[in-house]
Formats: sequence, structure tokens, C-alpha cells
Amino acid sequence: MYKQSKVTVILPTYNERDSIRQVINDFEALGVVDEILVINNNAVEGTSENIRGTSAIEIHEPRQGYGAAIRRGLSEASGDLVAVCEPDATFAAQDLHKLLVYSDDVDIVYGSRTIISGPKKFELTRKSGRSLSKAGRRIMR
Repeated sequence: MYKQSKVTVILPTYNERDSIRQVINDFEALGVVDEILVINNNAVEGTSENIRGTSAIEIHEPRQGYGAAIRRGLSEASGDLVAVCEPDATFAAQDLHKLLVYSDDVDIVYGSRTIISGPKKFELTRKSGRSLSKAGRRIMR
């Protein structure tokens, strides 16, 4: 719960068997996430086993594709605030707090991976690649 709003995190999964459990645990540990939906989009074998024993709800979406998985997640989400995140452990769950602070002022917030270049190096900052939306579920219907 964030400021009296229920928070749902949608994790569309296909090839994240090895990271899915830790990502779920990280969101659970935040203390603001009320619902975690894992949209199994014909994920690799072993994914469901790694979801079991967590608070996440696994939903199977047979239509292949990232868009189909996200649409399904948005239609199933019960939260007032909805975040969509890649469950590949390249994003820090705690970055959700950075997005939630905007929810009083705007209807949708996007975060993304950002590459910062410098002399002979590239650094990937762990900005959240989630979209947080009050209106997102209505748009997708």
C-alpha cells in the first residue's frame, strides 16, 4: 500500500527462470507492494517451480509475445497503481519508490535503462524499467 493506494507489480516472464524468484523476493521486501502478478508467457521449464512458495500469483498467457503478456497482466491487476517490470534482475526493485512519488501528480510514469558513456566504458544505471500507471489498465481494455 502506498498512500492508501493498492500497488500491483506485473512481471511478464518468458526466459527469466533463474532470476524470477529473487526479483519477487525483492519486491516483497519493499513493504509497499500488495500484489505481484507473474504472467507466464510460455516460459522456460522450471519457471513455475521458482515462483511457488512466494506471494506472487502466476497467470498463464498462451498468446506468445511481450505485448500479450502485459495486456493480460493489466487486465488481471487489482491495484490502483500498477508497475510493469522485467524480471531479469537488471532493475532494482527499490527504484519503485522513485516512481511512486510521482503518483499524486501524474497518471503515468515511465522509467528506463539509461546508458552513460565515458572514456572507454559504458555504465548501465539501474533506473527502473517499469511503467507506473493509474490509467494503464483502462487504456489497454
